[in-house]
Amino acid sequence: MKAKIVKVMVASALVVAFASPASAGTNVTRHVTVTYEFPAVGQGDLGGDCVDQPTPPPIPPQLGSCMAVVPNFGEDHITVDIRDSSGNPVYITIRQAGNPEREVGCGTIVDFPIIDQSPGGNSAEPVVVYPWPGPGLNHFPGTQDPNELCQPGSINLGGGDGMFTFYDDLPPSGGQTFTARYSFPAIGQGDVGGVCVDQPTTPPVPPQLGSCVSFTPPSDYAYVDITAIGDDGNPVYITMQQDNNPNFASGCGIIRDFPINGQGPGGSAADPIAVFPWAGPGLNDFLGTLDPAELCRGSTSLTGGEITFYFHN
Repeated sequence: MKAKIVKVMVASALVVAFASPASAGTNVTRHVTVTYEFPAVGQGDLGGDCVDQPTPPPIPPQLGSCMAVVPNFGEDHITVDIRDSSGNPVYITIRQAGNPEREVGCGTIVDFPIIDQSPGGNSAEPVVVYPWPGPGLNHFPGTQDPNELCQPGSINLGGGDGMFTFYDDLPPSGGQTFTARYSFPAIGQGDVGGVCVDQPTTPPVPPQLGSCVSFTPPSDYAYVDITAIGDDGNPVYITMQQDNNPNFASGCGIIRDFPINGQGPGGSAADPIAVFPWAGPGLNDFLGTLDPAELCRGSTSLTGGEITFYFHN
């Protein structure tokens, strides 16, 4: 018998690096013009919030700083260009609930990867752009490089508008799909830290027991999509990582286009990709404000669930 293998993850010690999206296609699906009346409250590098129309349903004129559009099914990427009423570029951040990607821009963000449907095929979460007043570091997270400064940014407090351009990506070619079960959730909470427990015997004695779900990526793929559904049918709050890979991601049942290291040093086999399935809710936002829209209620199943790996380029 081999001693139980315990893998430790401490979220506060991780350095989050944002992935460059996969090469985008050129099939534009639609253009949407969105107006904001005043900037978000706060500063894009430190945090803050945008203010929605305060009455449901909205009573014209629309009042608010949140610029939100819901993607249609099949739309994989978006480019946004935001200007104030004087035509100046606005310092902006973009996010989507359930999407691990985050980005900032000085008026423009290009090829931001979006999720076109929620787990279970439900409608996608809106893509939200936050227009901030004044300057900001056009590199998130990043170094204090003066060349990365969006300056002066827009200081116009009267609002502006922007163009949301949606399009679909060239479909991944030659992908491979692998499915694995986990028997119970990781011990702890994904935003704070915890451990997953591997099968305690080598070789494994069926049935497989453990919460660590890992898979060694094939050498000829650059990205992986992860889908995680608990036995109760609900999306699982997950985090994922790979040794010797600076990227780290969280997801509410779905993580897409996670960049992987397909080979180890000297052409050796790549390190496994580890997925931690957590019980219950989590903040699907490791950098940013504590926005309730970022809360993943997560699966509460204690009997496990199923995780699918889809490798592609």
